Amino acid sequence: MTKKSKIIYEESTLNFRIQNTLKDEILNKSIEKNMTMSQYLRELLESVHDGSYKEAKMELNSKKAFLFSKDFLRLVIWVYHKKTDKNVTESRGQLNQYIKTIKRADSFLPVAIIEEFDKVLSDLLRVINSTGIEYKEFDFSRSYESEKTFNYNKLISFLLTVELDIFIGELE
Repeated sequence: MTKKSKIIYEESTLNFRIQNTLKDEILNKSIEKNMTMSQYLRELLESVHDGSYKEAKMELNSKKAFLFSKDFLRLVIWVYHKKTDKNVTESRGQLNQYIKTIKRADSFLPVAIIEEFDKVLSDLLRVINSTGIEYKEFDFSRSYESEKTFNYNKLISFLLTVELDIFIGELE
């Protein structure tokens, strides 16, 4: 009778102590993700070790920094103000700042919201590039021409619902 050889694993075990509260948090996170604690911790440790965890955190922090920046807040307030006052009363500098903020938004907002701000961008460029003393009014906030009109409901839905929390990683 031949002797059975032991199975050699390429994985090792790692034992360490943690506080019960931390263990409970890890257990809850693993349940949320439908994983065992071991699977959850293995993935987490691998992502920390290979740098992807840090990259994801940096991306999340950049998103939050933009969404809560004074430039984005000013843009949103201005867009809502143009719903009632369509006249161009802003300086070229202010308009250029809105353009700059919208261009930065491309990296930090969901596609559906970017598409709405692209309408504003297009209108800003139209106004800035118009010549002479012609009558200047913004068109993005008008109630007609739906393909050119800013959809305020999409922005409200994004900013005031769970969608924003999920987008910035508050709820996973």
